[in-house]
Amino acid sequence: MGLCPYAGAFAREACASGDASAIIVTTLCDQMRRISEVIGETAGVPLFLMNVPSTWEQEGARALYRVELARLGAFLEDLGGRAPSQKALAEVMIQYEKGRAGPSPSPRQGVRLAITGGPASHFHRSFYHYVEGKGGTVVLDATDSGERSFPGPYDRSLLERSPFEAMADAYFGTITHPARRPNRELYRWLERELHRRAVEGIVLLRYLWCDLWHAEAAVMRERFSVPLLDIDIEGCGSPGDVLDARTSQRLCAFLEMLK
Repeated sequence: MGLCPYAGAFAREACASGDASAIIVTTLCDQMRRISEVIGETAGVPLFLMNVPSTWEQEGARALYRVELARLGAFLEDLGGRAPSQKALAEVMIQYEKGRAGPSPSPRQGVRLAITGGPASHFHRSFYHYVEGKGGTVVLDATDSGERSFPGPYDRSLLERSPFEAMADAYFGTITHPARRPNRELYRWLERELHRRAVEGIVLLRYLWCDLWHAEAAVMRERFSVPLLDIDIEGCGSPGDVLDARTSQRLCAFLEMLK
């Protein structure tokens, strides 16, 4: 009781996986941090718990994040990895930065929606299919698994001197999340992207017992002029699942209102 469906699904998947050499969990979400205790007792592979500070403006918090990144690197080396050279690290960082350009604008016509909230699951696939079937399109994926979790561009001058520092700054300094304190950057990012994508409606998909996203629903309604639909998710679903009747009806009414 009271367990986040996503955290529970992650724990079951992690413990059942026979291919993983290790499992990495962060402390940004209390549910994931607590489920790490269960994973550590039952998974049978090394577990790394990475401490991610919620505050981000103080230099002490940034220093702690850099320490945690270095500790993660040492953990991976203990598993058989090897520390890259400065040049090799910079090349890989640039390669992945180019791959994070984001999707091209969708040519599909219809109601332009933004989706935000927790990490994606099989439920999100059903959501996308339903929206498209009703004449809408998701033009912005601002979930924890989407574009909102991409780091900002690397500081090229810092990248040349210290790729590690450039990576730490880009990840810790620019990725937005409701757990960050203060979380004003989350709203700055959303405001910019909602305007840039000409979004007509926002759907907040949040897992039950996720207090972080539940608290943001009222704030978003007050902050944005775009209509918002708050949907609570009771589970993560399975491949091929369809939306339940209640959620389908609410989505249909929301789309009809925006047409």
